[in-house]
Amino acid sequence: MGVRYCPTLRAGTDGGGSGRKDEMEHGEVGRENKHSRMGIASFVISILVVVTILALVVGGPLLISSSEGFDPQSFDPADPQSIDPSDPAIIAIQILGLGFIVGVLSSFVGLGLGIAGMVQRRRKRLFAVIGAVLNGLVVLGVIALVVLSIGLAGSV
Repeated sequence: MGVRYCPTLRAGTDGGGSGRKDEMEHGEVGRENKHSRMGIASFVISILVVVTILALVVGGPLLISSSEGFDPQSFDPADPQSIDPSDPAIIAIQILGLGFIVGVLSSFVGLGLGIAGMVQRRRKRLFAVIGAVLNGLVVLGVIALVVLSIGLAGSV
């Protein structure tokens, strides 16, 4: 007669298990704790956001300055009619702005995933912590830029 499985008994209580913490509730020996999938996703998002923002900061001015005939003094911000939407420089500025918005929104998602990955049980938290920190730094940087912009606009 074989040993019967009883789901109500925990590992280590029936004398059959070793009582180790890595044994699962059903008496099976579990695998090592894996990295949190949410933490890995947060880390990947943070790396992609940081690389994207660096590329936009470095490549943006180069892209705008390379457009022929672009003169930033040629249009008046108070007069929207002076802006030609088909101008390549204006299109480049729109793409840059969209890239920053997508990057910041992705960073908020990555921050949430990092926090969720840090509170998961039985998972390693390394990537969740790194992802949350990097995404948090991006979010703090954006907040700092907004506060700086508001402060500078008030002094003009």
